[in-house]
Amino acid sequence: MSGKKTGGSLRLDLAGATDRGLVRAQNEDAFALDSALRLMVVADGMGGHRAGEVASAMAVKALSEGAKSAAVFPDEEPAGAAGPSARARALESLIAAANAGIHQKSLKEPSYAGMGTTVAAAWVGRRSAALAHVGDSRIYFCRGKALSRLTRDHTWTQERVRAGVMTEAEAASSGLSNVLTRALGTEPEVKADLADVDLRAADALLLATDGLTKMLKDEEIAEILAAGQDASATVKSLVLAANAAGGEDNVTVVVARVL
Repeated sequence: MSGKKTGGSLRLDLAGATDRGLVRAQNEDAFALDSALRLMVVADGMGGHRAGEVASAMAVKALSEGAKSAAVFPDEEPAGAAGPSARARALESLIAAANAGIHQKSLKEPSYAGMGTTVAAAWVGRRSAALAHVGDSRIYFCRGKALSRLTRDHTWTQERVRAGVMTEAEAASSGLSNVLTRALGTEPEVKADLADVDLRAADALLLATDGLTKMLKDEEIAEILAAGQDASATVKSLVLAANAAGGEDNVTVVVARVL
């Protein structure tokens, strides 16, 4: 799906897609786009008996519906001027509420026991975007040909890489790269990482589950984003590339291009 929104000093071209991939029997990813709110969310569920699918759907619904009733924000806040923006703090609250809902459902229904999901969200204001994430779904920022990863994976291996006790190569070959240290629904409370980023014309934001980032290197993602296609074509190219590389997992991508 795609659409354009004019408002404030930014115009956005938004698109998103999810694909089962070539190996998995079902798709436990979910995403939401709201052109009016300029909100984007992706989630990657986990848990047996379709519980992951339930958790990811609950997460994106909680954020997209909760955002509609959020408080009115200041006309514009400089990104990171004094800690997280009001918009980022609102995402934090929405994620906390989503986590509580998923956790309670997992406790009440035996078939959903232990279910959880990642989440990554971007909420664009007039000239900046508020970001929040839990888990290993990622948010990237592209300006020109330069790609920056704006999130840090909440995984067992990446925690050890950041602590200096494991190299990136060791992490990649460990077989434990999918072990999450944070996820929505698995505990009564969860901490989301927050950030803000300034935006200008020709920038792009990418939100993606690990079905993309396990299949494509950052350099390959950067090449597709820098090709200058519109958001819908960019999304299609990324999904096709992930499947061409093996399609080992569900892949979900959302792209926002600043016009």
